[in-house]
Amino acid sequence: MAPAARPVITQTLTMTSRRADLIFGTVHGFTAVVILVAVFGCLPTRYGPVDWTGAILAALECAATVALLGGLAWRALAARIANLCALALGLLSFTVLLVTATWLGGVYGQVGRGGAILLGVAAAVILPYLILLPAFELAWMGPESSPRS
Repeated sequence: MAPAARPVITQTLTMTSRRADLIFGTVHGFTAVVILVAVFGCLPTRYGPVDWTGAILAALECAATVALLGGLAWRALAARIANLCALALGLLSFTVLLVTATWLGGVYGQVGRGGAILLGVAAAVILPYLILLPAFELAWMGPESSPRS
C-alpha cells in the first residue's frame, strides 16, 4: 500500500502576529494623521495634485489601519498596497525636494539657501514616514506569496 499523500498547504498573504498587526495598524493611523496635517494644515495654498495625492494616500493608510486593527482577512493586502504607494510617493517627493533645494541654493545664492533649508526640512519630515516606515514594514511582511492550485 502506498503512503498517503501529504496535504499541500498553501500560504496566503499574512502578517506574522497579532502584535505586529496592532503595531503596524497604529503606525498607519499615525501616518495618515501626519499626512493630513502636513497637506491640509501646513501648506498655505491649495494645489489640486498635492491635495488629491495626500487625500488618497491618507485614505489608503486609514484603510490599512482599519484592516490591521480589526484583524480583517485582507489586512496584509491593504498594508502592502498602502506601503507601496507611500514608498513610491515618498521617494518621488524626497528626490524632487532635494533636487529643487540644490538648484535653489546654487542658482540664487544666499537667498536660495534659505529656501533650500526649508525644502531640506520638508524632505527630512518625509523620510521617516513615507520612506523608512513603509520599507521596514514591507521587509517585515516578506515577499508576497500566492496560493498555487
